[in-house]
Amino acid sequence: AEKFGLPEHWGMQWSAGYIVFIVAYALASRTRIGEREHAVVLIAQSLCALYLVWLYPNFLVTALLVVVAWQIAWSTTLRNAIAAGVAQSVALAAMKCVDQADGMSLLVLMSTCGFELFAVSAAHLARSEASARHSLAKANAELRATHAMLGQNARMTERLRISRDLHDVLGHNLTSLAVHLDVASRTAQGAGVEHVRCARDIAGTLLAEVRGVVSQIRVQPVDLRAT
Repeated sequence: AEKFGLPEHWGMQWSAGYIVFIVAYALASRTRIGEREHAVVLIAQSLCALYLVWLYPNFLVTALLVVVAWQIAWSTTLRNAIAAGVAQSVALAAMKCVDQADGMSLLVLMSTCGFELFAVSAAHLARSEASARHSLAKANAELRATHAMLGQNARMTERLRISRDLHDVLGHNLTSLAVHLDVASRTAQGAGVEHVRCARDIAGTLLAEVRGVVSQIRVQPVDLRAT
């Protein structure tokens, strides 16, 4: 550090600032983090980047501000991202960007501002595309759900039609047949009585089975989870 004209504890200060920046970057990259916590870690990254530039004015170090600008633009609105970029640029203008002539400092400042603007624009575009993909995926999911519900409704309608036909056609006829066979079993004589009673019982059983099938078709539940 003394060879390059840097403070005695420059290395420790740089390492501490850089470690804090990396930790804040890692925390900001987590998916499960609140908006307030995310804003705090972004502010911490920006302050660390400015601190590192203040410790070692260099064009490469100013690239950390570009990284922060991209993250801010990805997580907030374009207006807020531009405001944050302007704030970083103003803070950068208040210190020396490089340890060289003032003209070079101005050039580095303008270049850094340009890269920040590019990062903000690229992040905003990427965020817009991600939002559009999310909206498209949501619309596709809603369309598939609607299609599934229509298909389920069509199947239920067909089942109700079949049950209505069974009830109207077979049910009435079997009821009438059972009534006539019951009357016949009471009035018949001779060897045919047993056969008439057997036919009456079969008709009654068949009528009960038809009613059971109709009832099962009508009350069959819809698979709402799949839908």
